[in-house]
Amino acid sequence: MGRIERTLFMIDWILDAGLQRQAQIGLNKGEAHHALR
Repeated sequence: MGRIERTLFMIDWILDAGLQRQAQIGLNKGEAHHALR
C-alpha cells in the first residue's frame, strides 16, 4: 500500500467511529477464540 493510500485510510479511520467499532469487534472475536485454547 502506498503512502497516499495509507494516509487516506488513517484519516478515514480517525473520523469513522463505525470503522473502529467493526475492527474492535473482529479483534474481540479473535481474542475470544484464542482464550478458548
